[in-house]
Amino acid sequence: MLGWGAVKSQAIRWCARGLSLSVTLAWASAAQAETRRLTEADVRGVSEAVRTAFEAVRDGDTPRLRTVVATREDFVRLFVSGTVPFIEWHQRAIERDARELRGTFASGTFVSLGPAFVVGASVRLDRCGRFGARASRCTDGPIIEYRVGTLSRRFRVDRLVRLADGTWKIFDLRM
Repeated sequence: MLGWGAVKSQAIRWCARGLSLSVTLAWASAAQAETRRLTEADVRGVSEAVRTAFEAVRDGDTPRLRTVVATREDFVRLFVSGTVPFIEWHQRAIERDARELRGTFASGTFVSLGPAFVVGASVRLDRCGRFGARASRCTDGPIIEYRVGTLSRRFRVDRLVRLADGTWKIFDLRM
């Protein structure tokens, strides 16, 4: 049986290893970040993806929503190996968010992307979270403006991902 001193020493070593690992992961993540100036194709791709997602959520059209949200295959490429349970959890969270947002977007009409997503603006592309593969590239999503009757409303799409082929998809609908 280990005494308190031995347990305490082991705990300190584990904490030090954990701190070292988290500092290494934070540094590696920061080292992977890049700034991208949005092109006309980027803005058009993001706008189409977000508009399609808005309309699909509003209408309860799950097959249409799946065309603009990262697929299971995308997530397998975006995350490090061994994260299948996290991928499944993430996909269930997106489906839940879509169901919950349906009432928010009911009777709404998509108007536009917010002013941060325009040609020439810069976005920071970084690893897609702590389980993201080194090559994954995510950024904060845009604020969209939509109208319900005569009222203008805004909603922030949480995260977008730029796939290796240059396609933009929704990584996460909301925080």
